Amino acid sequence: MSYGEYPPPLTAAELIRRLAALPPDTPVLVDGPAAAFSPIAATQLVEVQELDRVPVPELGRFDATAEAARNVADPPGAVAAQPIGSPRMALVLRREQQVDDEDEDAESDD
Repeated sequence: MSYGEYPPPLTAAELIRRLAALPPDTPVLVDGPAAAFSPIAATQLVEVQELDRVPVPELGRFDATAEAARNVADPPGAVAAQPIGSPRMALVLRREQQVDDEDEDAESDD
Protein backbone atom coordinates (compact mmCIF):
# COMPACT_ATOMS: atom_id res chain seq x y z
CA MET A 1 0.00 0.00 0.00
CA SER A 2 1.34 3.41 -0.93
CA TYR A 3 0.29 6.60 0.77
CA GLY A 4 1.17 8.88 -2.11
CA GLU A 5 4.18 10.82 -3.21
CA TYR A 6 5.45 14.04 -1.76
CA PRO A 7 7.68 16.65 -3.35
CA PRO A 8 11.33 15.69 -2.94
CA PRO A 9 13.14 17.26 0.01
CA LEU A 10 15.73 19.62 -1.43
CA THR A 11 17.59 20.34 1.79
CA ALA A 12 18.63 18.46 4.92
CA ALA A 13 16.17 20.62 6.92
CA GLU A 14 13.23 19.48 4.75
CA LEU A 15 14.29 15.83 5.04
CA ILE A 16 14.70 16.11 8.83
CA ARG A 17 11.20 17.64 9.14
CA ARG A 18 9.69 14.71 7.24
CA LEU A 19 11.67 12.11 9.15
CA ALA A 20 10.68 13.68 12.49
CA ALA A 21 7.00 13.01 11.67
CA LEU A 22 7.58 9.25 11.24
CA PRO A 23 7.66 6.55 13.91
CA PRO A 24 11.30 6.03 14.95
CA ASP A 25 11.33 2.39 13.79
CA THR A 26 10.30 3.26 10.20
CA PRO A 27 12.85 1.78 7.76
CA VAL A 28 14.49 4.14 5.28
CA LEU A 29 14.95 2.57 1.84
CA VAL A 30 16.14 3.66 -1.59
CA ASP A 31 14.83 2.45 -4.92
CA GLY A 32 16.99 0.34 -7.15
CA PRO A 33 17.33 -0.07 -10.91
CA ALA A 34 14.74 -2.86 -11.15
CA ALA A 35 11.90 -1.18 -9.21
CA ALA A 36 12.72 -2.96 -5.96
CA PHE A 37 13.74 -1.30 -2.70
CA SER A 38 17.01 -1.62 -0.77
CA PRO A 39 18.23 -0.45 2.60
CA ILE A 40 20.67 2.43 2.66
CA ALA A 41 24.15 0.90 2.74
CA ALA A 42 26.07 4.13 3.33
CA THR A 43 25.79 7.89 3.39
CA GLN A 44 28.46 10.14 1.99
CA LEU A 45 29.02 13.89 1.76
CA VAL A 46 30.10 14.66 -1.80
CA GLU A 47 30.90 17.94 -3.55
CA VAL A 48 28.66 17.91 -6.62
CA GLN A 49 28.01 20.03 -9.69
CA GLU A 50 24.61 20.19 -11.38
CA LEU A 51 24.75 19.83 -15.18
CA ASP A 52 22.22 20.80 -17.86
CA ARG A 53 22.59 17.52 -19.75
CA VAL A 54 19.65 15.75 -21.33
CA PRO A 55 18.24 13.29 -18.77
CA VAL A 56 18.93 9.62 -19.45
CA PRO A 57 18.08 6.69 -17.15
CA GLU A 58 21.71 5.99 -16.24
CA LEU A 59 22.68 9.58 -15.41
CA GLY A 60 21.32 12.02 -12.89
CA ARG A 61 21.54 15.80 -13.03
CA PHE A 62 24.51 15.93 -10.64
CA ASP A 63 28.08 14.59 -10.87
CA ALA A 64 30.93 14.70 -8.41
CA THR A 65 32.85 17.88 -9.29
CA ALA A 66 35.85 16.13 -10.90
CA GLU A 67 33.57 13.95 -13.06
CA ALA A 68 31.45 17.00 -13.98
CA ALA A 69 34.58 18.88 -15.11
CA ARG A 70 35.57 15.90 -17.31
CA ASN A 71 32.06 15.68 -18.80
CA VAL A 72 32.04 19.40 -19.61
CA ALA A 73 35.56 19.36 -21.12
CA ASP A 74 35.23 16.05 -23.00
CA PRO A 75 31.54 15.10 -23.25
CA PRO A 76 30.73 11.41 -23.73
CA GLY A 77 27.81 12.29 -26.04
CA ALA A 78 27.34 14.60 -28.99
CA VAL A 79 26.32 17.63 -26.91
CA ALA A 80 28.44 19.04 -24.12
CA ALA A 81 26.76 19.52 -20.76
CA GLN A 82 27.15 22.89 -19.09
CA PRO A 83 27.38 23.49 -15.34
CA ILE A 84 24.41 25.05 -13.55
CA GLY A 85 25.40 27.23 -10.61
CA SER A 86 28.38 26.49 -8.39
CA PRO A 87 29.54 23.21 -6.89
CA ARG A 88 28.00 22.40 -3.50
CA MET A 89 28.07 19.71 -0.87
CA ALA A 90 25.31 17.08 -0.99
CA LEU A 91 24.37 14.12 1.18
CA VAL A 92 24.28 11.00 -1.00
CA LEU A 93 22.35 7.95 0.18
CA ARG A 94 24.00 4.87 -1.28
CA ARG A 95 21.98 1.69 -1.73
CA GLU A 96 23.36 -1.72 -1.00
CA GLN A 97 25.06 -3.14 -4.05
CA GLN A 98 23.49 -6.24 -5.54
CA VAL A 99 25.43 -9.09 -7.15
CA ASP A 100 24.21 -8.02 -10.63
CA ASP A 101 25.43 -4.46 -9.98
CA GLU A 102 28.86 -5.77 -9.00
CA ASP A 103 29.02 -7.86 -12.20
CA GLU A 104 28.17 -4.77 -14.30
CA ASP A 105 30.83 -2.73 -12.47
CA ALA A 106 33.43 -5.44 -13.15
CA GLU A 107 32.49 -5.51 -16.85
CA SER A 108 32.77 -1.73 -17.14
CA ASP A 109 36.30 -1.87 -15.66
CA ASP A 110 37.52 -4.09 -18.55
